[in-house]
Amino acid sequence: MPLKSLPCSATRSLRAESLRADSGSPAEFLQMAVSHAGPGRSGIGRLGAVLSVVAGGRGAAGLNFRMACEVADALAVRLGMTEQVRAALGANFERWNGRGLPTGSRGNVIPRPMRVAQLAHQFEVIARVEGITGAAEIIEARRGKAYDPDLTDLILERGSRWWQAVESADCGDRALGMAPTTPPLDDADTHQALLVLADLADLKSPWTNGHSRAVAALALQASGPTAQAAALVHDLGRVAVPNTIWDKPGALTRDERDRVESHSLVTDQLLRRVPYTAALAGPAAAAHERLDGSGYHRRLTAAQLDETQRVIAAADCYQAMTSDRPHRGALAPDDAAAELRAMLVRAGWTPRPSNGSWPRQATVGPPDRHCPPVSPPARSRYSGCWPWGSAPGRSPTGW
Repeated sequence: MPLKSLPCSATRSLRAESLRADSGSPAEFLQMAVSHAGPGRSGIGRLGAVLSVVAGGRGAAGLNFRMACEVADALAVRLGMTEQVRAALGANFERWNGRGLPTGSRGNVIPRPMRVAQLAHQFEVIARVEGITGAAEIIEARRGKAYDPDLTDLILERGSRWWQAVESADCGDRALGMAPTTPPLDDADTHQALLVLADLADLKSPWTNGHSRAVAALALQASGPTAQAAALVHDLGRVAVPNTIWDKPGALTRDERDRVESHSLVTDQLLRRVPYTAALAGPAAAAHERLDGSGYHRRLTAAQLDETQRVIAAADCYQAMTSDRPHRGALAPDDAAAELRAMLVRAGWTPRPSNGSWPRQATVGPPDRHCPPVSPPARSRYSGCWPWGSAPGRSPTGW
């Protein structure tokens, strides 16, 4: 079930609302898609988005779903999943009546594990939105359309009892407890698993492709393997923040800033679920902290940040500055390195001299001189590494 949603980057609320539409009914699903076209736009902007959805139609949707299945398959291969699991993932968007995508597979051709996963997923989400009675009515109406009739009958018969058992349960811990026992991963396999998590986080937005790997490479150069491992998963919580925020070309609102800050908290929460990654939670979740306490999510200060945490924060800031973002273009490496040192100077810190673009010595120097604080004077057009820069606008160095 977790693999089913690997490539999904929609918001939780949008996913929940989309499940109210019968995906086995093209007309109903198109109506839902049109109603959500061009979020945050109005007038001509929204009209253009609506026309794009209508013009693209089933062909565009099929391409998107095919790409999602291919991404899930690629990640499944890297995780060592079986052919049976991969085949099921390839049918993620197919429907019992053959009106799904991308291939139009129908009936028992759709692997049973995916038919079970689809129905369980949608029943759980709809029940939280509509209540158990409303969910049962919606599921019954889609019997033989989106869902396997036999499985539908089973969930209508037993769904209420199952719901009582899982509604208040910690399903994450239960799922981990049900996982089959496997031998511990060696160092190479552990690194590969962390790379998968890094790529999963970066798939959230087209603007962050390769970001976590690049930050990890800088952290390895500056501070070693532990910093590299934590840097690979420092943005895992991105999946909890909608793309309408990450990909927004303009200034963020206060509410949007708060949503951005929440992603480092989610990173911490996700990593602490598993014993191995729990050791990485501290340095990974501190990637957006700053020495002056103006970072997030804990507002830690210099005395509370160790070398690994400071290195990852500086590496993240440098990598962000040297990458294109929706609200500004990339800086040249030497300009980004100079900006990091200038940020230190403006904030009253003294960076060490350094050769090359990545300011290694400046980053791993004396304990109180590692990472540029946020909120330098507003005269700098590259002020800070926050996703929104200095209020009220957004900084060219943002995430």
